[in-house]
Amino acid sequence: SSDLQDTSSGTLRQGRCREYAVKNNIRVLDVYYDEAKSGTSTETRKRYRQLLADAFSQSRKFVGILVFSSSRWGRATDSEIDFLMLEVKGIRIVSATEAAFQQEGSHGELMRGILQKVNAFFSRQTGEYTHAMQTANCQEGFMNGGGPPDGYVAKPFSLGMKDARGEERFRYLLELNEKPGPYDTTSEPRWRWVRIAVDMHLKQGRSVKSIVRELYARGFRGLRKGTPLNPSNVRAAFRN
Repeated sequence: SSDLQDTSSGTLRQGRCREYAVKNNIRVLDVYYDEAKSGTSTETRKRYRQLLADAFSQSRKFVGILVFSSSRWGRATDSEIDFLMLEVKGIRIVSATEAAFQQEGSHGELMRGILQKVNAFFSRQTGEYTHAMQTANCQEGFMNGGGPPDGYVAKPFSLGMKDARGEERFRYLLELNEKPGPYDTTSEPRWRWVRIAVDMHLKQGRSVKSIVRELYARGFRGLRKGTPLNPSNVRAAFRN
């Protein structure tokens, strides 16, 4: 399961798999589920990695793997390689929602390959759509997630609708932080240090280290107690 899906989606998928298992006389020994992890990569999916470790161990207790759909298995080259290695080990992967995935012989191999490539294509396409939407969201002054960049504050903006739990949905609008930082020794608003840094770099050609020294002299400090602004803070502000 991934990104902004409702938290019940994983439960629903597991329920569908269990229904399939009962109908097809499959005994379920364990559940491997990674919540809020994208299928486009396998490196951060701890339960997926544990599944592979168990599958390739000498003490393996199962003969097959039941998935909700082939897209839940993975949508990248590394997951395709894992799939083939499991088949070589004699472990059968079954999809609870794709009858074509279960075909035997060369036709089955072809259909599984096609489904995996289609899943990868739609994953990349969705990524392109998401990037375009997030870019437009930024251009309108809204956040895409995480905390606001240094020099800004996030103000909730109601969307006039509720989520699946009945809670009001918000977007967060970025506004300049007009207050000094919590540990600044100057009364200037927090956003000023970003503007000063950019001006010194673009108009005077100052280096990042030189800018950091100047900002310290003007009383700007880090956002955590006892920490100064450092070169990485300035570079992050330039990127933002």
